[in-house]
Formats: sequence, structure tokens, C-alpha cells
Amino acid sequence: MAERKEKESKETLIQKSWIVREFEADVRKKELEVEQQVIELEQQNAKLEEKLRNIGRQERILIILTVFFTGLIVFTLGLILLDGFNIGGFSLDTTTLNLLAGTTVAEVAGLLAIALRGIFKSKQE
Repeated sequence: MAERKEKESKETLIQKSWIVREFEADVRKKELEVEQQVIELEQQNAKLEEKLRNIGRQERILIILTVFFTGLIVFTLGLILLDGFNIGGFSLDTTTLNLLAGTTVAEVAGLLAIALRGIFKSKQE
């Protein structure tokens, strides 16, 4: 009989109470929630890193475009000054000069608008 009581007491020690089982289930549930949050944060981090890379590309594109457009305008102004002061016998027809100046302004404005629209896309698209 003493052996039977000892065996029963060992079995009751091995079995967990419902409170312990509930607590362990809650702990597992919270661990899964934390793991899910970690995964979501890693995904957000990856998206932010991609945005930073895009911003770097956009900055480089804007610098290149600024240099290009500045060079284009300086070149056009140089041609206008060469014609205006007749340096080195350089002479253009007035219509050609007006057309060159007008198209340069329109070209720079149009290309800049296209570039900026492409770089800074709206979230709706």
C-alpha cells in the first residue's frame, strides 16, 4: 500500500495543473506575437533601407540634371554673347538666336518637369 501511495504521488507531481498549462500557453502565444512583431519590424526596416537607397539615387540624378541644365543654359548664353559682341566674327541671324533662346528655356523646363515627376512619383500611382 505504501508503494501505491508513492506511485500516485509521483504521478501527480508529473502532471501539471491547469494553471501552469494556461500560463505556458499564454507564454507561447506571447512569444509567437513577439516573433511576428520582429518579422514585421524587419520588413519595415527593409522598406526604409530601400527608400534610403532611392533617395540617394534621386539626389545623384538631380545633381547630374542640375549640372547638365546649367551647362546648357551657359552654352546658350555664351552663343548669345558671342553673337551680341560679334567676337571672332561670330554672327547668327536674329530669328535663329531668338529660336535658340526660346527652345532652350522650353527644353530645360520640360525636361526638368519630366525628371521631377519621374523622381517624385505620387503615392496614388
